[in-house]
Amino acid sequence: MSRQGLLNMTEAVLLGILVQAERYGRDIAREYKKRTGREIPVGSLYVTLDRMERSGLISSRMGVKAEELGGNRRQYFRIRAAGHRAFDMACRAMTLQVEVGGGPTW
Repeated sequence: MSRQGLLNMTEAVLLGILVQAERYGRDIAREYKKRTGREIPVGSLYVTLDRMERSGLISSRMGVKAEELGGNRRQYFRIRAAGHRAFDMACRAMTLQVEVGGGPTW
């Protein structure tokens, strides 16, 4: 989240993914590519998710150890109330921009 309290496009897409359900990292990355047509590097994804968690937009939990994962655990992410509010504001801002004629005027 930027210093002005506005989401950047990556954060807005990630919140849009998490609005539907709790998800783990690679699942989020797959859905991100499906929605945007662009891959998000795993490192960038986790840095962004960590920043969003520190901002109070999302929360995470560690899943149980799974044999099919070699005994590793998945980290699951879920949107919080502040994330819902930020996502709603971002959606309204994008809708307003489209209705008004879009884009900056510089």
